[in-house]
Amino acid sequence: MRRKGAGHRHRSDGPAATIVDIGGPDADGLARYLLSLATPLRVLSPDEVREALLRRARDLFADNGSGRPWLLASGDTGKETSS
Repeated sequence: MRRKGAGHRHRSDGPAATIVDIGGPDADGLARYLLSLATPLRVLSPDEVREALLRRARDLFADNGSGRPWLLASGDTGKETSS
């Protein structure tokens, strides 16, 4: 993984794919960014980013299955209140 601020490179990998080289501050931050793109993707390397992406995706599915919100607004505890 390259340091934050490094330039991004991309290249075609056939008619329906592009390989993009990007960096980030850490594996978890990069995984969070990749999930925010909401597009199909495959992490080729490093393994730490692939594993962080898998952990975040599993957490997202688990949270949605339990009815809990995945992302909470600032100051929101996620607890329901009666009105």
